Formats: sequence, structure tokens, C-alpha cells
Amino acid sequence: MQEQIRAAIQALPEPQRMATVLYYIDGYSQNEVAEFLGISVDAVKKRLQRAREQLQERMVEMVQENLQEQRPSRDDEFAKSVQLFDSLEATAQYSQLMSIEQMLIDGVGIDARDENGRTLLHWAAQHGYLDAVELLIQHKADLHTRDDAGQTSLQIAEEMGHGEVVDLLRRHGGGT
Repeated sequence: MQEQIRAAIQALPEPQRMATVLYYIDGYSQNEVAEFLGISVDAVKKRLQRAREQLQERMVEMVQENLQEQRPSRDDEFAKSVQLFDSLEATAQYSQLMSIEQMLIDGVGIDARDENGRTLLHWAAQHGYLDAVELLIQHKADLHTRDDAGQTSLQIAEEMGHGEVVDLLRRHGGGT
């Protein structure tokens, strides 16, 4: 597993890999990483965010591949693998929530947009991260912001079938 994680980090594009290694493995602060790389702190945060997203996707793929190799059998190995997958999913969601909290503490604008015009609220709604949506609502995220495709976070949650997120957004006035 450690080798697979190392390989996933090595597979990141160089700018993301450098920021990830310096921050998560070597323990430098985001300010120190920015200074070392000669970029802004916001750029470091964006690189770390993209790296986390790619690593999360790769980890889920690794677990899924492992589950396929261990198809159901009479022993409890498959059940253990499913429990591991559930644990990784929960850990990934918790990690994303902590990342959002850290970004808010670090002063990242709650309604800052990515290259597709999406905000953190759009992202949380798309992935069905109810706790993250709640946190963003508490911090006064704009529920009516539309991305470049013209969609609100509510529309995205509806499209993805995340009923609890849809209900929460509606309760807080995020209607389309």
C-alpha cells in the first residue's frame, strides 16, 4: 500500500508533486512552500487542492481494483475490503471538510471561483458532501452563484442525485 501511495504521489504533475511533498511529507508551512517555489500562497493552496483531488481519485481506484480482485467468497476477506473502502471514503470526506475549514481560516474567499466558475459550494454539492455544504452555508456562501455552465449548487446536487444536499440547500433558500 505504501508503494502504491508513493507511486500515486510520483504520478502527480511536478508542480503539484513538489507542493505536496514539501507540505505534507516534509512539513513545511504553505508560506514556506510558496517562498521556496517562488509562487503565491494561493497558488500553493490550489496545487495542494488539485493534488488531494487526484490522490483521492487514485486511492479510490486502487481500492476498487482490490475489491474486484477479491470478489465475494465464503471467507470474510471481501467484507474486510468493503469496510476498508467505506473507511477510506469517510476519511476522504473528512479530509475534504478539514481542507475547506483550513482554506476558510487561511482567508480563501468562500465564493472564490475555479477555472469553470465553480465555488467550494458547487464542488461540495457535486460530491454530495453534506457536512461541507453545511459548513459553507454557515460561513455565508452564496447559494445562488452560477458556474460557467449556468448551474447553481442546488442544480448540480439535483443532477447528481444527492437528495440530502438538495434538501439542505432548499431549506436555506438555495432554490433555482
